[in-house]
Amino acid sequence: MVQAQFVTRMFLAWDLTDSESALATIGLAFTIPMILGSLVSGAVTDRIDKKWLMISGQLALISTESVVLGLLVVDKLAFWHLVGLSLINGCAFPFLMPARTAVIFDMVPPAHGANAMALTNSLVSATRIVGPAIMGFVLDFYGVITTYVAAVALHVVALLFLLPIPKYPVHITANKSLMRDTLNGYLYVFNQLQLRYLMLFCLIGYAILMPTQSMLVVFSDKVWHTGESGFGLLMSAMGAGGLVGSLWVAWRSEGINKARWMMLGTLAFGVLLIAFSFSPSFALALILFALANAFMNISTTLNNTLTMSLAEPAMRGRVSGSMGMMFAASQLFIVPMAWSADWFGVVWAVSAGALLMLALALILIFGNSTLRELSAQS
Repeated sequence: MVQAQFVTRMFLAWDLTDSESALATIGLAFTIPMILGSLVSGAVTDRIDKKWLMISGQLALISTESVVLGLLVVDKLAFWHLVGLSLINGCAFPFLMPARTAVIFDMVPPAHGANAMALTNSLVSATRIVGPAIMGFVLDFYGVITTYVAAVALHVVALLFLLPIPKYPVHITANKSLMRDTLNGYLYVFNQLQLRYLMLFCLIGYAILMPTQSMLVVFSDKVWHTGESGFGLLMSAMGAGGLVGSLWVAWRSEGINKARWMMLGTLAFGVLLIAFSFSPSFALALILFALANAFMNISTTLNNTLTMSLAEPAMRGRVSGSMGMMFAASQLFIVPMAWSADWFGVVWAVSAGALLMLALALILIFGNSTLRELSAQS
């Protein structure tokens, strides 16, 4: 449902404005409240029922998508509506994400955390294959209103699947305020050297992945001239690669060096993303983009697994909230990516960003021994 929402929201913004900067505006409208919410979302997740948090967030998403659908039906949708509703969605996601991640590690024994995370990511990746392909097809042949009806329906289905989830113990910190718990969570992450560097490494990858995802509509329109269906195929290639990467981790998680493969995955992602940007054909670009996302999904899945495995159970919500902060912060890089695409073209903007990511990742790997020591322990 989230992928269907992304496809239709980016298409509408591009269709209304024909501007890369408009895509950045949508990204910022989503990111700013997400960052602010992430400041306290981890502590909130440790204090109240995670199931209630997930249901509340899903209801917020259903409400915003229903508003967009209504405005489309009466032909009153404007770009500022998309900006405002993205602000609301940005308030919901920082509470949804930590709750979803933390509840996975409540459900399964620690020894199976990597498998559980990988299988969860594989399901997310599967939706990235089916959702965008279907939405791209529906956009092309049946129009945006029918597409939004399908998107709202998918959100409702997701809500129904949350209802059977059981309740799990709440980690309440006695005699401490929410802000004290929040501060303790960030101090905990900062003081745990391995956690700190794992999150920095994850941020480097996300800082290129998320802006590139927002630029796919520009690639499909201006570079390969494939329209809405091409945009959907690019999103599906992203999902297909992610699915392969997640299933590989689920299959091999017990027999691999998790830290080493996490680092190799990010480096391979950067190289393949540069090749994707300069691909001479759309068909080759789909293959390269799928491979790039397979390696990136391997890296992020293993990063999340290592991070949550190192965290104490009572701190998992707050550690997951810090991970959500890294994800939210990566959205800010949509702005320089969009401005670069406006000035130099989307091909050079994405390839330059990938090259910078590679340089920063290598500095983080070889400039400090923490990640290498973690690799030796894995």
